[in-house]
Amino acid sequence: MNTSRREARRAEIDRDHRLVALGFLKNLQRLVDDQVARVLLDDAVWPGQVFEAVQAALVAGAEEHRHLNDERINLRGDRCATFKDTAPLPEVLAAYRHRGSYHGAFATMGDAGRVLLLELGLPEAWVDRGLGVMLAEALHRRGEVWTFERNGAVHIFARPRSQADQALTRRARRWHERTGAGEADTRDDRAPLLRLVGQPV
Repeated sequence: MNTSRREARRAEIDRDHRLVALGFLKNLQRLVDDQVARVLLDDAVWPGQVFEAVQAALVAGAEEHRHLNDERINLRGDRCATFKDTAPLPEVLAAYRHRGSYHGAFATMGDAGRVLLLELGLPEAWVDRGLGVMLAEALHRRGEVWTFERNGAVHIFARPRSQADQALTRRARRWHERTGAGEADTRDDRAPLLRLVGQPV
């Protein structure tokens, strides 16, 4: 394995570890806030219930970690996978080809999640970047998308034929229609000029 491939693999693992740890800590923080509020309100609180809730959060976090680790190994071994990118895959990200269909770069995780929320049909007034961050991080931990931060942008891959993949493909198709993409591009089912960083939703 050459150095660049080794560095890419390390970065891939670090990204998964970071989002699993972040998700676990956010869940734990919400759990602590809820339990503290209950105690301060003099609700009946049994220490055993608190311990069980913390244990359940630990189990869920460990399961997400296991799932992403297994999926990373399995994806590397799947040589028959086919992908329908909606943006050209940058050469510098070629080592992550196995992560799925490439859908371009977003300015933030919140922007990526916001696009997905809108594609799921939520009213625009309900959709903010905070909710978008929660969705994008959750989808990454579930393995439906894989996100990677590089040079101030969040690149997004999606598991082929997943709901996220279909949503991002629909958005790219509409972008093609709005910008008058040529017939050759449409037949090719790609959006070679698609750039999502800074693009209004």
